[in-house]
Amino acid sequence: MVIPNWYEKQNYIAHQYLKYGDCDILLFITNMYRNNPNFFSWLFDDPTLYGCTEFQLDEERYEEWNKFYSSFDPYK
Repeated sequence: MVIPNWYEKQNYIAHQYLKYGDCDILLFITNMYRNNPNFFSWLFDDPTLYGCTEFQLDEERYEEWNKFYSSFDPYK
């Protein structure tokens, strides 16, 4: 399973960060997914993931999530 519209979602998060971010981008993303129960549902285009945490994702999605999250790491 690949994250649908990866680059569009990456762009959306980057724009949100430029607009509202007042911290490290990875912390900004962490706050987004911890405070928004719809985050993983939106990210994977799967309404059954509403309220899901990163630790509740299946192995395949968890790996994709880690790749997506790590793609924002400025030190990689």
